[in-house]
Amino acid sequence: MARKSDGSRGGLVKALLGGLAGLLSGAGLTYFTPLVDRLVKPAPPRANFAVTREGLTVTFQNLSPPTRGMQGWWEFGDGSPLEALVPEQEFIKHTYVRPGEYTVKLIIRNALNEENERSLTLNLSESAADTAAPRVQSLQAVALSGVAYAPATFRLSAEVQNARLCVWESGNDQPMEVQTEPGTKLERLVTFATPGRHAVKLAAFNGDRHDQRVAFVEVLPAPAGSLTAVLRVSDQAMQVTRQTRQTTLGVSLPPDLKQEVWAFTRTIPARPGWSIVGVKVLYPRGDDATPPETLSRSVDGNRLGFPTARELTLTRDPEGKLLRLTGGLARPGSKGQSAGLAVPLQIIEERSTAVSRLAVPVTASLALPGSVQLALPPAPAGWTQRKTQATLELREGDRVVWQQAGPPAQAVVTLKGRRYRLTTSPSGEGLRVTLQDSP
Repeated sequence: MARKSDGSRGGLVKALLGGLAGLLSGAGLTYFTPLVDRLVKPAPPRANFAVTREGLTVTFQNLSPPTRGMQGWWEFGDGSPLEALVPEQEFIKHTYVRPGEYTVKLIIRNALNEENERSLTLNLSESAADTAAPRVQSLQAVALSGVAYAPATFRLSAEVQNARLCVWESGNDQPMEVQTEPGTKLERLVTFATPGRHAVKLAAFNGDRHDQRVAFVEVLPAPAGSLTAVLRVSDQAMQVTRQTRQTTLGVSLPPDLKQEVWAFTRTIPARPGWSIVGVKVLYPRGDDATPPETLSRSVDGNRLGFPTARELTLTRDPEGKLLRLTGGLARPGSKGQSAGLAVPLQIIEERSTAVSRLAVPVTASLALPGSVQLALPPAPAGWTQRKTQATLELREGDRVVWQQAGPPAQAVVTLKGRRYRLTTSPSGEGLRVTLQDSP
């Protein structure tokens, strides 16, 4: 009997232990599963993006919170192939062929193949600049060497508006010159070899609209017995081009935020080959009072309509390769407050390109004896660090009778059987050339 009682007690203990183990196992799973979800299961995907437009080119900024195993696709709505989302690439550009209405989609997935998408309809109508009529506001031709004896070099300058293409025409003996990125101020040098009245035409085009202007120059016959002085100037310089663009730096709170304030950093790189030289914050009311060239500035989140923003700072690196926005976002205190931030910016960029201009001739008629002023060809707009090399030659008709690189301060030359003393000296923006009888 005692043995039987011991056996019953042993079975009861086993049953109790088994039940307790089951309860503990169930409780463990109950509390362990959420922990596994938090540590192992990726956050659900949430597609988000912002857009900025320059004509028909649209820049898309990926604002989707990162999630493990994130992948996705851009659909631009114009029939072009889908483009894979690169999570590390914050900005992507797409150029549309023509104006119209396009539905853009960003589709993203996490490691569990959970999917989310965001759609946005873009209405890309032609801007005023795309359709405005071009205008040639002014056109002038000025002789570089005072009196315009043949052959004579003229400086042509013009101002245009709304031009996508400009065409110069300077007579039958001059080739037409086409400028596909004309800007607003144009300059050109042209030499007229023959005397007479010559027409210079400039036509500006924008789509099927055009405008043109004509200027006339008078070239006089060279005095009898004179020579032609030709100054050939070669230049090397840096061409500085400046442009502005508008974009928006966007920030979204992570969906699983635990802390009260989330610290973030967002960056915008300079365009390839360009450097950022200035930036403005485009506040809805009033201008950014900080000078654009300032390397670091604070950004007022309240003025932008985002009261949850904290200690926003916009920094431009000294090399101009990157803009960085740092700060924090607090949890929204009410449903009406935004869970994100958008900072509209105007970015000023510059690009420096090495340029050269070879053997630009400046001509003038030179009497024997006599003196003449040869003006240096003006540097095109945006040139810096200009270095010039010059060659001076004297011509009788089509024949070169004297030539020297780096015009000498003084030399003795024989012309038409007579000896002359030739002197050159800087004079204003050019070179004074004098021929005198030499003993």
